[in-house]
Amino acid sequence: MGTERSRLDQFKFGVLRYTEKPTEPDVMGLIADRDTMIHIIKKQQHQLEMYEDECESMKKRLDEIRVVMDRLEQAFNKSVVENQETTEQLLHELIRVRWEEMQLKETVTEMVFGG
Repeated sequence: MGTERSRLDQFKFGVLRYTEKPTEPDVMGLIADRDTMIHIIKKQQHQLEMYEDECESMKKRLDEIRVVMDRLEQAFNKSVVENQETTEQLLHELIRVRWEEMQLKETVTEMVFGG
């Protein structure tokens, strides 16, 4: 068995001379190796297809997330503008109310002290 294995190794790596005829165990070993490699390749192809499907699914989800983020950004920007307008309106109202308060205080002071 030891010499058969070394002959098989030599045959696989092309060291065996062309004049030497491979034995049946050599050929059977090569066929088994080939079948094993085919099985491994098919398994890897299947795994690759699964990864490709998963990647495609992730791409779609990423696109959906981008759409949602764009909508959120637009809503945020709109909210900032609206809040700024509301803040300006409140500031004007505060200034108006303070002005009215100062005028009322002046009026009260004039009424009390005969201004």
